[in-house]
Amino acid sequence: MVKVLGYTLTKKVNILGLTYYYKLCSVNSLGAGSFSSTASVSLMPPSVPGDVSARLEADQVTVSWEAVSDATAYRVYRSTDPSSGYNHKATIEGTSYQDAAAGLVVDTTYYYRVRAVNGFGESDLSSDASIRLTLPPSPNNLLVTLFSDTSVRIAWQDVSGANEYRVYQATKKYFSDSLVM
Repeated sequence: MVKVLGYTLTKKVNILGLTYYYKLCSVNSLGAGSFSSTASVSLMPPSVPGDVSARLEADQVTVSWEAVSDATAYRVYRSTDPSSGYNHKATIEGTSYQDAAAGLVVDTTYYYRVRAVNGFGESDLSSDASIRLTLPPSPNNLLVTLFSDTSVRIAWQDVSGANEYRVYQATKKYFSDSLVM
């Protein structure tokens, strides 16, 4: 059975940004043996998260990115200007963030950036991911046919970006909003 030994150095590794290299040798009463292979440790902030994307999903904007191996958390920032004004939105441990669309303004482009965090500091901000929030266009090819004495069949072409449809009915061509469905 191999016995694993260890030793903790304190106050010997404290300069951020440096890489420390270690090797060791075993010693007995006859002297020191040959050196082990070299191992290293770096006191570095994490690298910048990559592949940041933003997409609209139902009632929220989902921002996601690639994991950074030495990150312990991520900070998400949002702005309406790609070159400035980024505000911190959240600090999370995962690799995606959901921003409620309820507080966002239609016909506005939002820019998101992410930075990785660990015990040695923060990465630079990632490149931005943007999303423009827009209302879906009007449905095309509206067709209404008499289905029976008391009902009609309404059909239209599917609209990309729509997650529901509202049907209105009136007895005049110019009508107030009379929601049916």
